[in-house]
Amino acid sequence: MAVTAVAEDFPEPGLYKITGQVTSKMMPVARTTETQECIKENQFIDNPEAWMQQQPGQECDLISYDVDNGNIAMEMSCTLDEGGTARMVGSGSYTSSSFKLKNKMTIEAHGMNMEVNTDVTGQRTGSC
Repeated sequence: MAVTAVAEDFPEPGLYKITGQVTSKMMPVARTTETQECIKENQFIDNPEAWMQQQPGQECDLISYDVDNGNIAMEMSCTLDEGGTARMVGSGSYTSSSFKLKNKMTIEAHGMNMEVNTDVTGQRTGSC
């Protein structure tokens, strides 16, 4: 697993408006969500594998996670508790007050294959 990170150019801590859109050929309509999240110091440095392990119904391994010079690239593989696997590849960009991510997840379970795409944006709105 490769993990590369340089802290000085990450989004600064604070309250972020996060908008996500999920699309899939299996879903008739895209699903959009909007939340507010307090992003803490070093949250972009922290390995996302720890966050993924807290998600129920899966066990994940981080293959790569590179965050540097305004760019993000990651790859993760998960085993689903109910049988099957999921592989996620993501990339994006960030500034001191915003970020954009595109992820493609391929899920193979119960003899079916499904691709899910997510677009996530975050904009700093103030302090936590």
